[in-house]
Amino acid sequence: MHIFRTLLIGIALAALVSAACGGGNPEPPGVPGEATVADAAPKGVVAPKDIPPSTLSSLLPQASDFQRDILADGLLTLAEYESAQLAQVGCLRDAGFTIVGEAKLNGLFLYRYTVAASTDPSVHSKSLGDCKREYTNVIDMVWAEVSQPMVQGVIRESRTLMAECYRDSGLSIDDRPYDSPDPEISEKYRQCVSKMQTALDISGVTFGVDGDGRPQ
Repeated sequence: MHIFRTLLIGIALAALVSAACGGGNPEPPGVPGEATVADAAPKGVVAPKDIPPSTLSSLLPQASDFQRDILADGLLTLAEYESAQLAQVGCLRDAGFTIVGEAKLNGLFLYRYTVAASTDPSVHSKSLGDCKREYTNVIDMVWAEVSQPMVQGVIRESRTLMAECYRDSGLSIDDRPYDSPDPEISEKYRQCVSKMQTALDISGVTFGVDGDGRPQ
């Protein structure tokens, strides 16, 4: 069985903001056993910003009817973004792929899942491309832009949690713990990263601590 990791551009906490008026968006294919779109926004999560007119005018001609219907009002809500991703999951299943584990939004407002095919990957490449073109290729590009205010909020929270862990663990920014040859410092730093990633559901990434000179 061939396994493919799919990271679809655009992120979110597991709870979702409510959908704005969508103008009769098509129903996505059924996705038994997967997460469904929630109705309410989690406390403190801001809505995505409006789609810039220049982005809309340049990308709408590339969009399928499904995606154009979602984007035509100049907004892309978190719930609409997730609906498009779930539609793609349904398309992939119909094309013979298996979704391994849970398909869900992570803490950076990106949709993550793993797909598996029972035959050579090249056999399924056309189906994968067809599903993306129908449901997510343009949605992904728009979401990467409009979700930035939410992502920046998560980055700030990440850096705050790391700073708190530094203080609790006796780490110093001047020791550059993320690059320290000292095993004890290195292990404390690793534990801080792990705690932060678990708290925010952002496995695999860290944004450092204010003042450590790392990019924000």
